[in-house]
Amino acid sequence: MPLRITAPIEKEFHLEKTDKAYGIDEGQTRVTIRQATQRAHERRENLYSEILKKYSSSHPGEVTLIQNFSVSEIQRVEAYLTMVNSNIETEKEGELLFSSDVLKSEKKFQEAWGTLPIDVAEEIIECVYKVNVSWDPLL
Repeated sequence: MPLRITAPIEKEFHLEKTDKAYGIDEGQTRVTIRQATQRAHERRENLYSEILKKYSSSHPGEVTLIQNFSVSEIQRVEAYLTMVNSNIETEKEGELLFSSDVLKSEKKFQEAWGTLPIDVAEEIIECVYKVNVSWDPLL
């Protein structure tokens, strides 16, 4: 029997470090991450394709590489490409930071992601790497 393409794996995570750090006793802060598809992988890899090589005429053999991305930018894109759901709220009680509308727009996602405390963003990225192991730079 040949390969049958199925829906990507999705996994829900409890952001335990976040809840502990911010004193969340009632309810759990959660995020759902999906396994990246080839389309998402190519979108992520395109960040690495923006490398400019400069050659020096005054110093033959010298090459300077300039990359136009940061680790934080890559992580934000990884989260955007794989986040399915989250119950993190905005400053307004009951309003989801990552609503379905936000998850459909990279620009809106970038704005929402930018409001996160750094430690919360880092914990979400840990979840992204648990589902998408090949993206983890530490492996």
